[in-house]
Amino acid sequence: MKTWLAKLFGKGSPPSFPVVWDAQRPAIYALLLPTMETLAPLSAEQNPLIDPPLGESQEIRWAPGALDGVAIHHFGLGSDDDPSGAIAIALEKTLRYRQPADTAALYRLLNAGSPLSYIDELLTALPARKNVDAAALNELVVWLAMNSPDANVVKTAMALLAFFPSPQSQQILTVLGRHDEFTLYAIVALRSFLAPEDYERVWFEMAQRVDGWGRIHLIERIPEEPGPEVRHWLLRSGYSNSVMYEYTAWDCAFYGQLLEALKHEQDDALLCGAAEIFQAIMAGEPGKGIDYYSDAPEAFFHYLTHLVAQPAADPLHYLATHDIREQAEDSEFCDDDLRHQLMTLADRVMAQPQWDTAIEQALAGDDAYRFNLAIRASRLRNQEPWPAIYRKQMSDSQASHWYQLMQTDDVENIVKVVELAQQQFDLTAIASGPALNNGIGVEWRAHNAFDFVLQDLKRFPGIGWEVLNAGLQSPVIRNRNMAINALQEWQPEQLHPHRAFLEHCLAREPDESVRERMEALVQRACVPHVIE
Repeated sequence: MKTWLAKLFGKGSPPSFPVVWDAQRPAIYALLLPTMETLAPLSAEQNPLIDPPLGESQEIRWAPGALDGVAIHHFGLGSDDDPSGAIAIALEKTLRYRQPADTAALYRLLNAGSPLSYIDELLTALPARKNVDAAALNELVVWLAMNSPDANVVKTAMALLAFFPSPQSQQILTVLGRHDEFTLYAIVALRSFLAPEDYERVWFEMAQRVDGWGRIHLIERIPEEPGPEVRHWLLRSGYSNSVMYEYTAWDCAFYGQLLEALKHEQDDALLCGAAEIFQAIMAGEPGKGIDYYSDAPEAFFHYLTHLVAQPAADPLHYLATHDIREQAEDSEFCDDDLRHQLMTLADRVMAQPQWDTAIEQALAGDDAYRFNLAIRASRLRNQEPWPAIYRKQMSDSQASHWYQLMQTDDVENIVKVVELAQQQFDLTAIASGPALNNGIGVEWRAHNAFDFVLQDLKRFPGIGWEVLNAGLQSPVIRNRNMAINALQEWQPEQLHPHRAFLEHCLAREPDESVRERMEALVQRACVPHVIE
């Protein structure tokens, strides 16, 4: 490889490559460059790649970086149909002749799918190919990374920049890496050529600019011995991401030295961070769980000791304490003496007098996250948060507390929920007619919220016909199935008055499996012992 890279020196600048994409489409790099002024994640307005499509579907969308992230974590890499050989050949032709046809053929190959399936093979093969000129390849990948409007092409170019360590490569990678879709490729390439002290600085700046899958990829590639500033950040906000804290919690606890921090520090941000990290580690998958965190028993002890000495009024701490106590009940978690200490400390924390007031304030407040924490804490304390949830939904028709509202066994409460749903949902729009939509995407937000009402009505047969009626006519298959689930619990004599409508729905149903279920429902409404 050294011989191949040595070809870079002493070369002039050959002619540029032909543009083989729609020149009216803006380069991703150009869209991201102005956003580098802020050390914060992209706003929706700044994001040039919102909702990249999954395959050819026009409805299903991946969050930025999610497709590559899920592939790495859950499906493995590689492909039976490895295109790296074809790409290498196309690269050779493009670098040698720079003709539009050759460049277009290469571009199509690069744009065909995620580079994760072939990039390792391509990176290994290229230096051994005699006809791949290093200087020309450097020019090509810089040109593609800075000018291409297509994500897969940009990703491959970013990966190949690992061959060409330079300030220019670093600049390109850090700009593109500030978007969750490209962070993985940026940090892998940067890590291959930056010195450790430079890597930590670049890594930290990049980590503060992403909060989705990019944050996850970065946390999994934390500098081996991060300095105090990075450790402080990891424990207070670095673990936080918009996907799942379980992906990042263990790494932040380990590399952030959470146990040592709890021994010597006790600020509110640290304790809140510890609570959320602990809960994610105890939850386990998809990240490393409690079995991988040997410091857990002692870290729990110091956390609870802080809460005993200085009571906190955040429902988060009540929930974390409850979960720690449940963990400590496991006889294999740690030695008996420490287990009993943890349970005793947890009981003392949960018996503190501030919790009722703290939960009540969170239920009445505007913080949606704390509101949901308070709901769970209230129920753990055998209290009933339903009236507060109902008031919250009734005061804001744009809110979506329907799932929590349906978590009741009180029939009168369910009747109120059905009445409120009739007021706040546009049932005419919901019931626009059966179709084959899967309901994924922002345009189906109302139908997705409607699910929460439909799915629990099966526990209350005979209630909610007006809502179920709309569900049966929804274009979203899931809505119709949930409405059928509920109506299957009705007695035949309850269904019989609606037989004509059910037959009408059956005649219009476009989905075969739903049609079969609807037909069975119509038959139940027509049983012989029902008197006409």
